[in-house]
Amino acid sequence: MLKCARAQFIQEPALTGKDIIIMAEITMNNLLASGKIDYEDFLHRIDSLATTGNYTLISNYFEFYRL
Repeated sequence: MLKCARAQFIQEPALTGKDIIIMAEITMNNLLASGKIDYEDFLHRIDSLATTGNYTLISNYFEFYRL
């Protein structure tokens, strides 16, 4: 899915000659909602995202668009 999105995104004329990076975000706020953080599960999710070879942003924002 990320590869297809990137392939489509780089076809935008305004991006010609620009470096494109793919970044996934994972937020701790969803984990905090339950009141207890399962750090092992959280780190496993981060490791899974890291295997894609892309950047991973770890945040505590409630809403991603506020970044």
